Parts: sequence; structure tokens; C-alpha cells
Amino acid sequence: SLESAIRYLQTGRHMGKAVVDWEAEAEIPMVPSPELASNIDPNASYVIAGGLGGIGRSLATWFGHRGAKYLILLSRSGPISEAAKNLIKELTKRGVTVATPRCDVSDAESLKGAINDATKTMPPIKGCIQASMVLKDRVLQNMSLDEWQAVLAPKISGTWNLHRILPEKMDFLVILSSTGGMVGSSAQSQYNAASTFQDAFARHRWALGEQCVSIDVGVVRGVGYVAEHESIAKRWNEEKIQVLDEKHLLSVVDWACSRPARGLFNHPSSATTAASSPWSTQIITGAGPSGKVDQRAMELTPHLKQPLFRVLRQMNAHGDSSGGSKARGQDEKKADYGALLRAAGSLNEAGAIIAGALAKRLARALSVPEEDIDVTRPAHSYGVDSLVAVELRFWFSNEMKADISVFNILANDAILALGRFAAGKSEHLSKT
Repeated sequence: SLESAIRYLQTGRHMGKAVVDWEAEAEIPMVPSPELASNIDPNASYVIAGGLGGIGRSLATWFGHRGAKYLILLSRSGPISEAAKNLIKELTKRGVTVATPRCDVSDAESLKGAINDATKTMPPIKGCIQASMVLKDRVLQNMSLDEWQAVLAPKISGTWNLHRILPEKMDFLVILSSTGGMVGSSAQSQYNAASTFQDAFARHRWALGEQCVSIDVGVVRGVGYVAEHESIAKRWNEEKIQVLDEKHLLSVVDWACSRPARGLFNHPSSATTAASSPWSTQIITGAGPSGKVDQRAMELTPHLKQPLFRVLRQMNAHGDSSGGSKARGQDEKKADYGALLRAAGSLNEAGAIIAGALAKRLARALSVPEEDIDVTRPAHSYGVDSLVAVELRFWFSNEMKADISVFNILANDAILALGRFAAGKSEHLSKT
């Protein structure tokens, strides 16, 4: 197989080439992608905190399509907007009983009263989505205490109150947190802080043996706060951040609500299956760039430089092979290493040029910023194995006109020392 051939080449014990017979029969392991087994019970009630906001209304419609017959939509103002009134009409036509009590989830007594009143005429609650939020964008030094508390209250106190007041052992509690808690967003320090609380709270609830998932929601197109505020939408478009469609957000919510039914969430106390990781309670969405990861994208989305988001850079690089190859070709053409080495004033200077070029090549291969490659470390510390070393040997030969062995590349010498060694072997310098 191709895998065994590559592993054989990586051992460094081969002579010549390895041949893969593509016509040989082989079994390829595959993971099926079935429809989500949503566990919405028509004989149960479901709560949406912030249920009459833009995303809340979308979620309510989704519940109706999934077969829910009893919804409790919590909001501070009640159904006063035309959009909220139309939602209730549509849900009622579908046979859904809807309760819309005015309720401040950050006030425990207000929440308790609303839940008690609703459940007098509705079946037991089996699930909840916490979508309540308030935004008061302002830079920290100009922010008042009231503006700070107004944003924290629904996300911190509201989440805690829902946890304490709603029944135990629900099928799901899904929290709509924010990607801002992971990547940051300007003038939203209190909103980001509250989001990190919600992410941590999901792990706390998991530790108690209760269902909980925190979805870090990014910018959503077509529905919600950003869609309803043109100036905010324009700002995020300029930021070049990845934007989610409504259907994508609902798909993630569907997955989160369906985890117990699909066996994807195991309590830490489970005796029948291994407990899932507490980090599986947090899902990050919309953290990538809107287009190709180039220098401009790195400037607009600096969080991509963090190791946590390295996979986004790698996915982007693999997903744009044609453009990436073209860009790499242009980069190589820009650097005339022969001219650079001949112009070097000393062997050390020439070695530094080669070391810098090698660092740039390693950074591109690893999808990390060039400044993350430390030339005082050996190449093998960045994952250079015998297979990669063979490629680098040809690179040294073609670009630097230096005959370097694989053993030299894999030695414990620093990249800078390897550059000096290559400079001493380079035909570009021997001609000067």
C-alpha cells in the first residue's frame, strides 16, 4: 500500500525507489456520515433563553421542524416585535405550543417564576439552549461599570441560573458562547470574558455528570445581531474573518443536541464506556480567515499565528493547492540565492543567508510564521525526518549549489551551523 511504501522510505534503509502497485486490491477504511439522530421529544418542553432574538427565532423554527411541540421562549421584552409575532403565528400553525414569558435570566427569581408558570400547563423540560446576550461595545478604558455588568449578566449569571433552576439530567444544555473568547475582538472585552466563562462552565457541568456543550459562535450571516446591524456587518467584512451561514450554525447546534442519542457524550462517571474529554464540551466555529491565508490575512487575523489555530492554516494551504503552488513559485523566483551568496562579505554572512532561506522553507512546510523557526535549533527538532531530508538535499543542490548529505541535514547541528556548512560547499562562493 502507499502507506507502507512511505513508511519504508522513512526508515532510510532503502536503496533506489519503492514501487506501489495501484492495481492490487485493497480495503480502504471509511467512516460513514449518517444523518444526525436528533433526540427532540414531542412530549417534552424545550427552553430557548434569548428565544425572540434573531438567532433565537431561527432556533425556535428549527425546533419546530425537528418535531418539538412545546417551546418556552425567554426574553426580557416579550413578543413585541413583528418578527417575534410572526414566529409565534408560524409555530402555532405547525401545532407548537409556545410560551413567551418576559424574563431576565440573570435574575434567579424572574427565571424561576417564568419556568414555574410555563410548566404548569406544559410537559417537563428536557433541553435548553442558552442564547441570551447583550452587547455594549466600548474600549476598556472608556467603559463604565454598568456597561461591563450589563454584558456579563446574561451570559454569566444567566447561564448559572439556568443550570441551577432547570431540571437535572436534561438531554442537552447548549450554550451559544462566542469565538471572541478564544481569538479576541476589539471593544468587546467584557463580552469575550463572559464567553470564556461559558466555555469553562460547560466543562464544570460535564464534571458533574450533566450534558453541556459550549459553541463558540463566530460571525453569522443572514440572521442574528450582526445581520440586523449593517455597520457591524461591514466592520466584520473588512476584518476578513470567516462568516457562518445560518444553516451551518443550525447544523452545529443539531450535532450538539444529538450527542447523547448518538453516543458521542459519555459522562465521567460512566461505567460502560470510557468518559469523553472535558475539552469535547467546547466547539469553536468561524475562527478561520474568509479567504487564503496570506500575509494580509495574518495581519487582519493575528490569532492564526497561535499554535492552537495551526490546523486552520494547514487546511487552507492544502485546500488551495494551485494558488499555493503559484505563490511558492513566485517566492522562489524573487530570491536569487546565487547573487545573494556571491554578494556576501564573509562565509558567516553567506551561511546566515542560507539558514534564513531554510527557515523560510521549513515555516512554509509547517504552516507556521517564519519567526517561529529558531535557527539555533537543529532541523530535526522541527520534524525533519529522512524523507524530508532527501527533499532538502535536492533543494540545497538546486538553489544553493551545495552538495549536502542527508546525514548532515539530520545531524544535531543548528540550522545556522548547517547554513555555514552549506555555504562552504556552495559553488556560488567557490566562483568568487
